[in-house]
Amino acid sequence: MTVESPQRYLAASPWSGSRTVGVFVAWLMGGLVGGVAAGLAGFDPFVDAAGLTVVIAFQSGAALLAVTLYSQSAGSGSLTMDVGLELKPRHWFGIPLGFAAQWAAGLILIPLVEMLNLSDAPQAVSEIAGGTIDTPGRVLLFISFVIVGPLGEEV
Repeated sequence: MTVESPQRYLAASPWSGSRTVGVFVAWLMGGLVGGVAAGLAGFDPFVDAAGLTVVIAFQSGAALLAVTLYSQSAGSGSLTMDVGLELKPRHWFGIPLGFAAQWAAGLILIPLVEMLNLSDAPQAVSEIAGGTIDTPGRVLLFISFVIVGPLGEEV
């Protein structure tokens, strides 16, 4: 079995600055459309978990769609070959590793935020998460923050 090095397929990648900007614009537009969709469904993305989940799903979906369309039109048509997107059972160790990295970052950043007196800065997402007390809302936030958001961000 031959394994290609990441340098080999990334070097031949069709991704340019304009395509990267295109994916970012798709992500932004997805957020706008998600905000409108959440509002039409009766949710406020700045207040409740369901609205925020809709926005995150639309953002991530739009970015993934843009990457897929670029892969189909200018790449090999394989997300694995074009952007290195590959999910295998051996990759799942990254989930606990990611949690550990977040905890470590928090241990470093919390004292820094306090020292620099930045703790009063508004953070709408954390306010929504902290104000969500119902189980369906917490499940939606978990899906958004742990599954959908990171997948879209990594792509």
